[in-house]
Amino acid sequence: MKKEFKVISSVDKFEIHGVLWEAKEPLAVMIIVHGFGEHSGRYENMAKHIIKNNISVVAFDLRGHGKAIGPKGVCNDYNLMTNDITEVIQMSQNINSGLPHFMYGHSMGGGLALHNGLFNNNMICGYLVSAPLLRPSKPIGTVLKSIVKFMNFVNPNGAISNKITGDQISTISKEQNNYENDPLNHSRLGTGLAVAMIEMGEKILARRQDWTKDLCIWHSKNDKLTEYAATEKFVSEAQNTSFVSLDNVQHETHNDTSRQRIYKLIVSKNYTLVNMLHSDLVFVNNKFRD
Repeated sequence: MKKEFKVISSVDKFEIHGVLWEAKEPLAVMIIVHGFGEHSGRYENMAKHIIKNNISVVAFDLRGHGKAIGPKGVCNDYNLMTNDITEVIQMSQNINSGLPHFMYGHSMGGGLALHNGLFNNNMICGYLVSAPLLRPSKPIGTVLKSIVKFMNFVNPNGAISNKITGDQISTISKEQNNYENDPLNHSRLGTGLAVAMIEMGEKILARRQDWTKDLCIWHSKNDKLTEYAATEKFVSEAQNTSFVSLDNVQHETHNDTSRQRIYKLIVSKNYTLVNMLHSDLVFVNNKFRD
C-alpha cells in the first residue's frame, strides 16, 4: 500500500514530502535517501519489489528536489538535510514501532547516509549505500572550489548548471529516457549545495576509520558521476563493511542491467541484519520474491 506523508521540520518549519510503501506483514523498514537532481518517486519500482519481501519502504524529497517547496537545487546547509533525515526516521519509528530500520542512500543520498552513520545516533541498524558522492568523478580543483564559494557568498541562492545525461545514469535506453523526461528531475546545482557536498564528502573520508555500523556499499567502475576511488578509500579503513565492485553499468546500478542483483543484495542484507537482531524471527522461506 502506498501512502504520501508530510513532516514539518522542527528546525525551520520546512515541509518535507514523502511516500510510504507498506508491506503487508513488515519485519523491517528501509529509509531511502535519493541522489542529486532526482526525487523519491523514482524509487517506486524498487519499493514495489522490496515490499514483497516483508520490508516496508519510506522515501522523501530532499530540499531543492522533487515536490519540496523552494528553488530547485538550493540548500545552503547540509545540516538542514541531515536534520530532515532524522525527522523522517523519527516519524517512521513512531508509526512502525518496534521494527528495525535500515537506510539506503544513493549518490548524494549515499553521502548523506554515511554522514548519518558517522555523526548521528538515530537507531539505524544498518546501511546500504550506492555510488556515494564522496567526490565527483571529475576532480574539482582548488581554484574552482574558491570560485564556487565566492559565488555562494555573493548570492546564497545562486545556482549553476549541472546537467546529467541519461547515458550517465544507465546503459538501458528506457531508463535513460525515463530520467531525461521526468519533469521532477532537474540540473540546477545551487552553489551552496555544491560547497556543502564537497565539504561533507571530505569530512566523511577524513573520519572513515571511525565507521563501525553494519554497511554494504557498492559502486560501478564505469561511474561517470561519483568517484569510484573515493569509495574504495572509504571502505579501506571502515569497519563492519562489505564492498561490491560492479562493471559495465553506470551510476544508477538499481536502474541498470544489475537491477535484480541490487534488489537481492538489499533484501538479503536486511534479512541478515534482522535475524541477527531478532533470532526469534524467521522470514518465510528466506527467499527473494521478485
